[in-house]
Amino acid sequence: MNIPDTVGYSIPDEYGRIIRTIIDRVPNIGKAIVSVHCHDDLGLAVANSLSGVLNGARQVECTINELVSGQVTPSLEEIAMAIRTRHETMGVETNINTEKFLNRAACSRR
Repeated sequence: MNIPDTVGYSIPDEYGRIIRTIIDRVPNIGKAIVSVHCHDDLGLAVANSLSGVLNGARQVECTINELVSGQVTPSLEEIAMAIRTRHETMGVETNINTEKFLNRAACSRR
């Protein structure tokens, strides 16, 4: 079940409450994977996605290595690294091999 913020209007606390409310109130929600899809109009897509995860979402729709010009969804690398470095706070882990991420700084020097 996807809960989008495709206008990029929400702030993290508000978006997290929306996810938590849906998870708490929808019968049989445990049979579905709750997914978030946040746009970055206000620069909050990563923060909103992480707030969704903190509140029970288990899938994040995002962009890999900024392959899309004019990216509007959050960066997989940023989300994965936030979850990896703050996994105690986030309460989740991923199986993402972060060693494979493209080093943007190194690439821009080439």
